[in-house]
Amino acid sequence: MTAIVVASIILIVVGWITYMSLRRRPPKKGTDQSKARERINLEKIRLGFRGRPFYQLVEYHLQQQRNADEFKYAIIGTIKILPLSAHPLVEPFIDRWNNAASDKEFWRTDTSEVFSRIVDDARSVLQRADAVTDDETLFNMFQLVTLTYAHFASNEADMRTFIGMRE
Repeated sequence: MTAIVVASIILIVVGWITYMSLRRRPPKKGTDQSKARERINLEKIRLGFRGRPFYQLVEYHLQQQRNADEFKYAIIGTIKILPLSAHPLVEPFIDRWNNAASDKEFWRTDTSEVFSRIVDDARSVLQRADAVTDDETLFNMFQLVTLTYAHFASNEADMRTFIGMRE
């Protein structure tokens, strides 16, 4: 993983999201989209992650996607549903967490602990920018980091080996 490739992909994704957010259409009158989705409960999610090393979550994402392009679309889609005030924070946030990826122990850490650290960091970053810090936004920031890792692992056999995945 080179920093230039990571930065390039992130810039492309953030640019595309910014462009698409400007074209976003408001929901139709009379529709309440907030009731259509189940509320996210970060504590339930954290408890559900307990007992598995973090690399297994990335491995799970790899098993669910057919190709690397699907990760790009998932990342773009996740950024699109973030509040607009969070968009400029995405690239530096992902960059910060890409630094953690070079530590082998990080990948062996319990997923619930990694989840808590990323969510806490996201909350701190969002609060400093006066952006929304609801559970959905915090979960989506976690998803962005995880999907970015999965995207790179989908293209890099060396990364998959490094983090402990079986080929």
